[in-house]
Amino acid sequence: MVYVLDAGRSRTTFFNEQTMISALRTVWYSKANGFQRRGRAGRCRPGVWYRLFTSLQWEAMDEYELPEMQRSPLEELCLEAIKRHVTRETYGKHEERKVENGVI
Repeated sequence: MVYVLDAGRSRTTFFNEQTMISALRTVWYSKANGFQRRGRAGRCRPGVWYRLFTSLQWEAMDEYELPEMQRSPLEELCLEAIKRHVTRETYGKHEERKVENGVI
């Protein structure tokens, strides 16, 4: 990419404890996310990153995003593992099968 137009917002999953439901919300991202987007400009040739927000908004952003493990309930991860038939015994074997089959 040569140009990156960055609005400074992203869709992030959050758990609402009142409704007990996870949902996507549009929020200001962290500075670390902004630096990652800036890095996308000019990977193959010189590029430019345009921020569509003020320096004051940039300074107010968190340095890093809250880890997903702290934003969403552990029950969702457990249900997803059960749905995929992942147990303690089979956890590493899925990856081994991918390597054996040439799938990475």
